[in-house]
Amino acid sequence: MAISKRKKASYLALLGLLYGLIIGLLSLLMSGAGHGWNSAFGSILCVFYLPLLGYCWVYKNNRIVSYFLAYIVIGALFTDIILLYETSKEGFYFVGKVLSVSPSIIILWILLWLFWHLVLVILIRKVYKNRRSEI
Repeated sequence: MAISKRKKASYLALLGLLYGLIIGLLSLLMSGAGHGWNSAFGSILCVFYLPLLGYCWVYKNNRIVSYFLAYIVIGALFTDIILLYETSKEGFYFVGKVLSVSPSIIILWILLWLFWHLVLVILIRKVYKNRRSEI
């Protein structure tokens, strides 16, 4: 019994929301009641576009996905810029402080953060490849 595209998209969107919430929870843990890396909490913004990434994965052959991917890329760039700016303003010392106190949390956060960026790049390549084959 095959799962319909709609259900698969709903499951992946829900998974994207959960994934974003986990990133937010880890960033909250890294802030350590204001004594840790507070800038990482801006990464919770990914909750607004990670569910859409799951939808786009299922409907990658649909033309509207290109617009959704543009929204996700803009959101990702915006969040990355905020993360870098706030961290530089706060001081990179706090990243090292969290790394020395709880390395598993920051390593997991970094892996999760980089993984969804990788999924986004893979999806963009798949969509672009499909568009080129239509021409």
